[in-house]
Amino acid sequence: MLVRPMTLVAEDERALCCLMRASLEQAGYNVLEVLDGEHALQVVRRLAAPVDLLLTDVMMPRMRGDVLVAWLRALYPLLRVLYVSRYLGKLTALERTGRLGDGYIAGSAGSIASIE
Repeated sequence: MLVRPMTLVAEDERALCCLMRASLEQAGYNVLEVLDGEHALQVVRRLAAPVDLLLTDVMMPRMRGDVLVAWLRALYPLLRVLYVSRYLGKLTALERTGRLGDGYIAGSAGSIASIE
C-alpha cells in the first residue's frame, strides 16, 4: 500500500488555500488546510500521522508562518517547509535572518497555480 505524504497548508486567504489543496491532492498528497497558525497547531496535535510538508503563508492573523514553523519543527524536526507570500519583502527579511525553511514561492495565486 502506497503511503501518501501528509501536507499541511496554512494560508489565511481561503481561495488560495483551496487552490493549493486541490493542486496538491491532484499530485497525490494527503492535505489538511487551516486558515491560521493557531488552528494549525490544534489540528497537528490531533493527528495520528506526522506532517511531512508544510506550506505556510508568512503573514497570517494570530501567528506568523515562521513562528508556526518553529512550533512544528519541535514536533517534527525533519519537517519540510515551503513559505508562500505575495510580499517578497517579508520573505527576504526572513531569508536574511536565516528563518526561511526549505524554500519559498513569491507571487500571485495565478503564479502559484502554475507550479503544479
